[in-house]
Amino acid sequence: MCDCFLLEFEYGICVVPPYKYSIIQMAGVEIPCGDEATTSSSPCFKPSSWQCPPPPYVANALLIDYKKDVWLFYECLADYYFHETLQQIAFICSQHEWNSSDIAKCSPRVCPQLSLPAHVEEVSTTTMVGQVKEIRCEEGYWFRKGVFSMQIRCLANQKWNREPSKCYLSAIVLTFISSYDTIVVDCGDPAPVLNANMEPYPLLSTTWKTMLTFTCHPGTRCPLPSTPNAEITTNPIITDRGYSLTYTCLPGYLITGSNASSATIRCGSNDLWISPAIACTEVDCGQPMSVPFATTSYRSSLYPNIAIISCAVGYAFPDGTRTKTVKCLESGNWEETVQTSCEVITCRAVPFVRQAVLSTFDHAYNSVVIYQCKRGFWYPDKTKELSIRCNESGLWNSTVEDCVEIRCRLPSWSTITYLNETSGRFGSELFYSCPHGMLFPNDTQSNQSKRAICNENGAWAPAVESCVNSPSFYQVPPEEAPHAAALGSVAITTTVSLFGCICFIDLATMALKVITKEKHHNRRKHKNKTKKGKSRRKRKSKKTEVK
Repeated sequence: MCDCFLLEFEYGICVVPPYKYSIIQMAGVEIPCGDEATTSSSPCFKPSSWQCPPPPYVANALLIDYKKDVWLFYECLADYYFHETLQQIAFICSQHEWNSSDIAKCSPRVCPQLSLPAHVEEVSTTTMVGQVKEIRCEEGYWFRKGVFSMQIRCLANQKWNREPSKCYLSAIVLTFISSYDTIVVDCGDPAPVLNANMEPYPLLSTTWKTMLTFTCHPGTRCPLPSTPNAEITTNPIITDRGYSLTYTCLPGYLITGSNASSATIRCGSNDLWISPAIACTEVDCGQPMSVPFATTSYRSSLYPNIAIISCAVGYAFPDGTRTKTVKCLESGNWEETVQTSCEVITCRAVPFVRQAVLSTFDHAYNSVVIYQCKRGFWYPDKTKELSIRCNESGLWNSTVEDCVEIRCRLPSWSTITYLNETSGRFGSELFYSCPHGMLFPNDTQSNQSKRAICNENGAWAPAVESCVNSPSFYQVPPEEAPHAAALGSVAITTTVSLFGCICFIDLATMALKVITKEKHHNRRKHKNKTKKGKSRRKRKSKKTEVK
């Protein structure tokens, strides 16, 4: 544990207020734990695992409670408030930032600016609660005879205890000149006279010629009661018989046994207050509301503390947030919020994957969707199954890809001959054999073919075999390779020459056949002409004989 002035200890961090060391200017900075944390100005550091930055500086406030990455509580110094009567404020860690619904600035509580009548000027400019402002008349004026200044107090309810009176020319009040019918002389409220009865009461007028009578009654007054956490709002304060006093509880307090903030007591004829003693107790809102699937944490149920409602993991309020703050109000009730239920977090619709079968379409928090590729398909990483989970942020924990068709690759060997064209898809067939002079390792005869099928693993089954040289096929030894090359050249030359001779002989034979055929055709044509001539001569001789 740290030996420094701790507000809270967690993860080896000492959180100290700004007044612990003079070198620390911001509330809630972090210093390393150890002996040096209590004796010297150790350097500040921020752990890399934190999601939110160090607590921000709030003027005129102290950091009173702190939970890493969850909340911060600040409290204003005495007579300072965030707004109205709120002295505490909470920051919530959200999206790597400290967020608060209130203005993070402590300011003194003040009364509104006074509207001063003519010829009235301020002596002091203070407007803070509990302080007194002094005003006075300009030279030659007074409030009433002999009264040149007056004091006005700023009450706890941020209202002045009285309005400033008017100032009048002192000559008019002293001599009561005859022009009083055009100038109204107003003496203002009379100064309070303790333990005296004023008649008439209440005042009917404070203008010129108004008469007031004060009658003292020694021994006929009630003792002024002392009521902690309350102030007298009756003006003037008179404790004589028949007079009443109104007590108003300070902010955050209520009359004991009721929900009222003020009560009135009256002095009786026996010099005792008729009403019972007034006591103001702190406003207690009790236990905060219970929200299903949520936990509620608070330091105190007294006004003006706040409570933090945090949804359980996997749940959130309808607006998407996971935390809400409610305040204890002056009325003794917790601030009402419309969103008082935590709902289960849901992810976006289950992603669609081509050529895959889903196990479920549920997309609520912690739901698991399993994708199974159809037969003949797999994922690009050659797996058949993929699962995703809906996390507490309302997002799927991983992305998905479409299933692709299973393909088998053809071996790029030169020692085999493919007998058919194949697509390599799942279920397709491959026929192959060995070239001349080669055979499969386990075969004894060449010119045999084999068959393989592409299976679900993307491989040929049975596996494609590579051909080896046949033992009966002669191979030229390495040492005879040069002679073999020369012999091969001679053989090639001889073969080419022989092929040329054969081609020449074939051409000569074809030409002889053509010539012979032409001679035979001419001979037949001559014979036919001879026969026709003899026939013509015979017919001619027959005709001659007839004649």
